[in-house]
Amino acid sequence: MFVEKRINVSVWDNDVIVDNNSSLSLSDCMEMCWNNYNCGKFRSYKDETGCVLWTVKSSYQENPCSPIAYLLVQRNSYSYPDYDSHNYGEGAKVK
Repeated sequence: MFVEKRINVSVWDNDVIVDNNSSLSLSDCMEMCWNNYNCGKFRSYKDETGCVLWTVKSSYQENPCSPIAYLLVQRNSYSYPDYDSHNYGEGAKVK
């Protein structure tokens, strides 16, 4: 399960994967992240195409001016403690 938030992500070069393939849609990014065990966050690269994937360990700060990203909050039966349902924030959308 993913939750939608506006965030800035702090990463080292090895904590991010960028694929600027214009044929990739947001649903492709979601599938790529879901299938990559180390992925914890994703967003479209540019103009709703391509993908940016961040690792679970990359930190972030919420920022209302940032682009929308999707945070992984649950994979199978495991919930990530930082993202329990009471921490989604008002207006957050769960995918």
